Amino acid sequence: MGKTLDVVENSRWLQVTLGAEDLLKLRGVLIGRRDLLGEIQSLPAPSTKDEIDELDRMNTFYRQLIRSLGELNAALTRATERLRLE
Repeated sequence: MGKTLDVVENSRWLQVTLGAEDLLKLRGVLIGRRDLLGEIQSLPAPSTKDEIDELDRMNTFYRQLIRSLGELNAALTRATERLRLE
């Protein structure tokens, strides 16, 4: 994850195409995804209703992260296309 954050934080292209607030959001999303995946990997298999419900909530959060990354990808694609036109 450190390398990914380095790319995000040091990319001149991202700094030009994304504002400071968006870069912070991207960083937060990436860190959240890393933390969530770490938590999921350390969990034993759910065995009670409460554990299954908690896993469902985590899955909902993960799906939100995936949607956010999809939106970021679309925004970056649009920015790339705009830059090519210039």
